[in-house]
Amino acid sequence: MLDYTVYLKNYHRFILNYEIVDDNIVIHYANEEDYIIPYSKDMERVLLVFMRNQVLDFSDKFSKVKDEYLKFDNFFPKCACGVTLAYSIFEQQFFAFLLSAFFGGLIVFRNKSHDKDSKLLEDYDKNKFFVENEEKFLEFGKKITLNDLDRYSKEELVSMLYMEEGYTFSKVKK
Repeated sequence: MLDYTVYLKNYHRFILNYEIVDDNIVIHYANEEDYIIPYSKDMERVLLVFMRNQVLDFSDKFSKVKDEYLKFDNFFPKCACGVTLAYSIFEQQFFAFLLSAFFGGLIVFRNKSHDKDSKLLEDYDKNKFFVENEEKFLEFGKKITLNDLDRYSKEELVSMLYMEEGYTFSKVKK
C-alpha cells in the first residue's frame, strides 16, 4: 500500500504493510517507523482490519483527488514557456529567457506531481477493488490479503475473479 497520508490530516499510524519475522509481526508505518509485536493470528486479523479501514477512510478524499487529477492542465505553462522562449531568442532578452526557464521548471514540477498522484490513485483503486470484493476472493479460493496486494496489479486481481469464457463472477472449477 502506498502512503495516503499526504492527503489525510492527523494520520500518525498509517500502516503501509507488515511482515512476519521470527514469530513477530513487523509493522511498517508511513512515518518510517517500524513496530514489532508478537505474532498471533488474531493480531494479524486486527492489522488487516486496520488496513481495510484505512482504505475506506480515504474514499472521500479519493474522489476529490481524482477530480483534481482529471482537471490537470499544463496548457498555460507550456504556452507561456514557448512564448517567452521565442521572445528571448528573437529579442535577445535575458529576463525573458529566465522567465521561460521558470515556466519550464514549473511544467516539470507539475508533471512529477501529476505522475505521483497517478500512482497513488492507481494503488488506491486497486486496494478499494480488493476491499469491495474480498469475500469473492475467499469464495473463489484465492487466499490473498490486503498486505499481499503490492505483488499484484488491478488487472491481475480482476482476472482472478473473472473466468476467461464469460464476464460474470463464477467459481473457478478445478
